[in-house]
Amino acid sequence: MIDNSQIESEEMLISMVNPAKVIEHFDNNINEIKEWANASSKEELLISIKAFQKEGFTEYVDILLESLNTKSK
Repeated sequence: MIDNSQIESEEMLISMVNPAKVIEHFDNNINEIKEWANASSKEELLISIKAFQKEGFTEYVDILLESLNTKSK
């Protein structure tokens, strides 16, 4: 069972991810963002995906999901 502290902790982590800054850092270079995603852990990707979804960056969500799917196999 998930308690409120786990939910609050996840929400805090999601709020710490700034998708616009990530995109800016990589100069909107899709290949570099893919490399960053591939270097991330499964847990980091899950948080990042939620943050990117929250901000409406669907193109990048797809990239992150691709990387997550490779880690899930």
